[in-house]
Amino acid sequence: MSGDRKSSKIYIPHTKDEGCNIVGILEQLDPDGDTRGRPIALLLHGSLGHKDYIYQKRLGQQLPIDSFRFDFRGGHETPGEFAHGNFNSDIVDVDVVVKHLKSKYGYVVTTIVSHSKASKVAMRYLCTHEEDAADVRCYVNVAGRYRMRVNHEKLYPGLDKSFETLGYHELQATIAGEPRTLRIYPHHVEEFCSWDTSIVWDKFPHHIHVLTIHGIMDTRIPVYDAVLYSRALGNRSPGTHNLCLIEDADHNFTRPGNRETIIETILKWYDVVYKGECKTGIWETGVRPRL
Repeated sequence: MSGDRKSSKIYIPHTKDEGCNIVGILEQLDPDGDTRGRPIALLLHGSLGHKDYIYQKRLGQQLPIDSFRFDFRGGHETPGEFAHGNFNSDIVDVDVVVKHLKSKYGYVVTTIVSHSKASKVAMRYLCTHEEDAADVRCYVNVAGRYRMRVNHEKLYPGLDKSFETLGYHELQATIAGEPRTLRIYPHHVEEFCSWDTSIVWDKFPHHIHVLTIHGIMDTRIPVYDAVLYSRALGNRSPGTHNLCLIEDADHNFTRPGNRETIIETILKWYDVVYKGECKTGIWETGVRPRL
């Protein structure tokens, strides 16, 4: 092993969307070594995010295994149209990426880390793609929504009025530093709100260890949704579930130190899982806090 990490931008031909290339960053601990059978982590961004958003880049550069983070279609460098909801399209993107990493490099996806919208995508993927999910040992759910209709109207003020007058709602957003005008249509909202998250109760693989991280000051997705995921995923075996609540954190973990806390927590939890010492419960149960 050379010991020299390497970051490489790669383009994955989309097998379900002709002419589209999924753009992502491959982080390798040993770029000259054989990748066949080597574990790799997928880092998935949320809505209006991108592959280097929030903690993704720094986490990818600090994980003890190779990692790949990419832009979903319509996000930053991967072409496509933005659509509110659009979960099935994102699941297809994940499937295309996993198959490419396997067929071209021989990688085995053993870890998935997802934020917000991507958590719904990742969980549905793991519940419905049994063959690939069998290889996954670790899954991290960061700020994932469980109740799809709660707080939704607060996210986009004036949505109903825009639908009545224009038939759509315009959203001004900045993605990777670039200002964009995006449109949300009524069918997008219906797809979003009707998405069934309860599948995790019956279909989520029992062998996968899960860490749920949520900011207590998150006003976009209530922290109680993290509790609901704990209830759904905390009664499996041999897989475990840990809940980590960050006291002063909002949805995108914008306050000083929040993102460092996420990375530190994920790295510690990952180590505990692979030492075989993980137990279901509140993260760091029995560890005295610093006051």
